Amino acid sequence: MDIMYAAVDSREQEEQPQYEVNLYMYIYFVIFIIFGAFFTLNLFIGVIIDNFNQQKKKFGGKDIFMTEEQKKNYNAMKKLGSKKPVKPIPRPQNKYQGMIFDFVTQQAFDIIIMILICLNMVTMMVDV
Repeated sequence: MDIMYAAVDSREQEEQPQYEVNLYMYIYFVIFIIFGAFFTLNLFIGVIIDNFNQQKKKFGGKDIFMTEEQKKNYNAMKKLGSKKPVKPIPRPQNKYQGMIFDFVTQQAFDIIIMILICLNMVTMMVDV
């Protein structure tokens, strides 16, 4: 951070620094961090995953690292995961519980919760 602050305060050669005179340096450092860290990391991980997929194809498919017992368990879990529950959750008989049940099972409730989570993330990012 000290380097970024020094760069933002920098001016021409043989001139004294001035507080936040070069605000474009903030943009430079943000772009540098995005390309220098995230892009390079994603490129590195992409190469690893690509090599892994090539080895998987070369040695015969998706189950090369599983024993026969693990393959059976994996296939059973896949079959169970694709099934939907037969019985829906019953609506409570109590008047107030029924109202709350109706409210929380609507899609609008999910959207409101997601908005509140996003607002919470924004407030945590802004908090210094």
